[in-house]
Amino acid sequence: MLPLLCSGQSADSQNSSTDSLKLFSSEINLDGTSKYIWRDFAFGYTAFQPNIDMALNGTGFSLNFWQSIGQGETGLDLQTASTIKYTCRSCEKVQASVGFIYYLTYEPQFQLTPDTISITGLRHLLARFQEVFFTVGFSSIVNTELVFFYSNERELYGTISLSKSLYESERVVLSTTGNIGYRINGSNNTIVRDIRGELELRMTYSHVEPAIFLSGTHLPGRSGILPQFGIRINLK
Repeated sequence: MLPLLCSGQSADSQNSSTDSLKLFSSEINLDGTSKYIWRDFAFGYTAFQPNIDMALNGTGFSLNFWQSIGQGETGLDLQTASTIKYTCRSCEKVQASVGFIYYLTYEPQFQLTPDTISITGLRHLLARFQEVFFTVGFSSIVNTELVFFYSNERELYGTISLSKSLYESERVVLSTTGNIGYRINGSNNTIVRDIRGELELRMTYSHVEPAIFLSGTHLPGRSGILPQFGIRINLK
């Protein structure tokens, strides 16, 4: 009976189903980096970082699911972040958004604890925390973006980013980005700063946008610049 019910669908119901699919759009990003650096933390290992963006078209709401997979000093490190975001659709002169992020980190452990779980037969320590964030951006000769994060661990992280396109053609874009971030810990009243600069070359081929990047980061407690390079592949 099920094949008969399926084949008996009207043209109107099929068109309605097709239109409902257009309510959503998605992008897949396949990123890789020579050294995983997150804010003012340098993990030091090579990481594969896939993520997917899904947007509910016409509403301003979107979801992002991100992973970082790498081989740490004591074994496999797996980090995930799930983000829900609302972007203002009526803001004309600025781009503004608010959102919530839920982080999970799985770190190898050799002793069983109440917070230990098993992944592929390995013991891992499960760590989790949440953040709310607010973003505001301005587009001009140099694009400016301010982002503020506040976590349930009483940490405030704020960053300002400046970006500019150096060269543009139909298929190639060369751009540079610089940002400075401050992390303020409310528990011990410490302030930590990180500075980062990046050069990216992005190409466009139909629904695929591959890119390569080279960056340098100055982290607290380290002398000199920590180099980093990687690839980014965007599938639309």
